[in-house]
Amino acid sequence: MSELINNSEHRREQLKGIILALHEGNDAAELRRQFKTLLDQVGAEEIMALEQSLIEAGSLTVEDITKLCDVHVAVFRETLEQQAPVQAERSHSHPIELFGAKSRAVKELVDELRRVVEEIAGREEGADIEDALDRWQQGHAKLMEVDEHYSLKENLLFPYLEQHGVSGPSSVMWAIHDEIRAGLKKVSALLLHQGATASGRLATAIREQVLPVYDQVAEMVFKEENILYPTCREVFTEEEWATIAGDLGIAMDATAADAEETPEPALTETVDGERKIQFETGSFTVRELEALLNTLPFDITFVGADDTVRYFSNGKERIFQRTQAVLGRDVHNCHPPKSIHVVNRIVEDFKSGARDHADFWIQSRGMFIYIRYFAVRSPEGEYLGILEVTQNVQPIRELEGEKRILDDLPVS
Repeated sequence: MSELINNSEHRREQLKGIILALHEGNDAAELRRQFKTLLDQVGAEEIMALEQSLIEAGSLTVEDITKLCDVHVAVFRETLEQQAPVQAERSHSHPIELFGAKSRAVKELVDELRRVVEEIAGREEGADIEDALDRWQQGHAKLMEVDEHYSLKENLLFPYLEQHGVSGPSSVMWAIHDEIRAGLKKVSALLLHQGATASGRLATAIREQVLPVYDQVAEMVFKEENILYPTCREVFTEEEWATIAGDLGIAMDATAADAEETPEPALTETVDGERKIQFETGSFTVRELEALLNTLPFDITFVGADDTVRYFSNGKERIFQRTQAVLGRDVHNCHPPKSIHVVNRIVEDFKSGARDHADFWIQSRGMFIYIRYFAVRSPEGEYLGILEVTQNVQPIRELEGEKRILDDLPVS
């Protein structure tokens, strides 16, 4: 038994050494040749666990791995391609199949866009490219919808990976999502100002700006199909898949775990069959309270004193997406890596009492979004958590004059 343990530890150390060698500038192809026998035995889950261990040990940062993520995959690519593709566990309505279908559709679209832009780049100076340009514009507009796919990964898959101890690699993937989002927006801007004739400037932009972004999208699909989805399939429980299916709005076969009742909140009394919660200034039934919170003209999210997400309102039109998977998630993992230092500062200041609120505002999707964070404290001053309030205040900013009656009432 000790020999097996020693061999396992030696194997892990060898794999870590390969990754560290890549970051020192060693050639990926040469490392692949040198360690072929070892690398041929590596699976998707092991790759993610390897990166996680290097981050936890302080050997590499999330930023380090993000920069050379494609190089890492290049070393393991041959092995991953030989492994069986992800299949649904039981039916086509399983979440993993839906995610896989979306990835395949993205890859097909990117392949088509590559053919179109390469056709445009190959045209002679001054040639008419109106038809090809129209195909490019339509295809690129459709590719911009990949943002929704990435958001679903960030809000449904990453939280459960974190619960299974895989937070570093998901942070790396999130950072790459943001790079792709930014790159696609730059391509959109390029298309917005593009004429209908070929030019050397456009051909250069395609080679230096457009194709690298499309390649990055295609590489992300490879990572999804060969690393992310197989790892999720391996580590997620049936209960977790059922919750993800619910958030996706699809039905899965019932399991014993699905039938378990959700624990009821601690209540003070039950009157006429209605569960009631008593507060200092009044009371609500649970049904009334939930409906009230979901009727608020803004989104709220509560993070407990232990830094985990405990609750979010579920109104008709949320500004920022929330899913059941976020419940219990560490708040530090709920934001892109590039903004984590801001989150850390807010949490630290709230806990120390240095501040009681933090306000931000951004413009997005035709909205002026006002985001406010409040420290929640007991009457005795004990820190209980954070309340996030998010509201589209664009209609409020546009108000003028006065309004003292209902629109459908005559003026008296």
